[in-house]
Amino acid sequence: MERIFAKNTLRNFWESHPDSEQYLKTWHDTAMNSDWKSPADIKRSYANASILKDNR
Repeated sequence: MERIFAKNTLRNFWESHPDSEQYLKTWHDTAMNSDWKSPADIKRSYANASILKDNR
């Protein structure tokens, strides 16, 4: 699996925005435990996800 965000980056964000902490932890746990192979797989889990150039 490719690394999308370091957990430390997320932690830095939620320390400044405490209301986002649980959502980001849930997202991180989901991403780490998923076996996504394509952007379509991510969209099945997160319908509102935006897929950027180069499947990012």
